Amino acid sequence: ASALPLRNAGQWVIGGALGLYFTPQVLDMLLGLWWVISLGILWALVLGFLAGAFLYNLHTRPGLMHIPGVTRLTTHFASPIGGASEMTILGDRFGAQTELIAAAHSLRILMVTLIVPFGMQWSGMHGLDMSLPGPRVVAWPGLALWRNRLKKMN
Repeated sequence: ASALPLRNAGQWVIGGALGLYFTPQVLDMLLGLWWVISLGILWALVLGFLAGAFLYNLHTRPGLMHIPGVTRLTTHFASPIGGASEMTILGDRFGAQTELIAAAHSLRILMVTLIVPFGMQWSGMHGLDMSLPGPRVVAWPGLALWRNRLKKMN
């Protein structure tokens, strides 16, 4: 079980940090690439569905990889790309085994954080950020107004 106020506070912090990257230049780029984003969403959904079916078949058959009592819902929520906490919360809402969902996503995140940086270093590739940097000055009166507006919404 998680502490709901702490989880909500963490989501507010992450949402605020991500929101700072949505400058007008980034929004223009997103609008121009809507079709790529749509294809990415479709690809992630298809890949998650296929991975869930694969995991269900792998873990329900007798043998070394057998997990007693694993459900189709559990493998479905354990397989999508990204959104580990969201998949665990949704899995809990629909009655899946949240400990297996969290373990699967933790393993995926561990593998990505260990493999990708070393793979990028080994290959000699590096990223290139084409977007302009966002604002670096905090407008305290505007931030206070934003905070007050959020309080009224809750």
